[in-house]
Amino acid sequence: MAYEYQEYPKCWYHHMLAPAGKIFASADETQGLKRQGWVDTPAKFPPASRLATALRALKPWWLEWEWAVKGAAVVLGLLAALIALVKLLA
Repeated sequence: MAYEYQEYPKCWYHHMLAPAGKIFASADETQGLKRQGWVDTPAKFPPASRLATALRALKPWWLEWEWAVKGAAVVLGLLAALIALVKLLA
């Protein structure tokens, strides 16, 4: 049996909605997808923004120091509440 090319089903990708891909069964389903940011290969995704790159670089730091940042926020919140209470009573 010889190989026979079939255009559909076809897998399309969207950098936010379906980065792993979504399979479409017909040409009707794929009409207008390119205008909405869908591409036929993940290699065509738009480059990451500077902010996304910076956040990706910040993540290891955040995972290591998350407890300290949260603790400082709690201490500052308690301090603000204590100051408000002292002003209320004075």
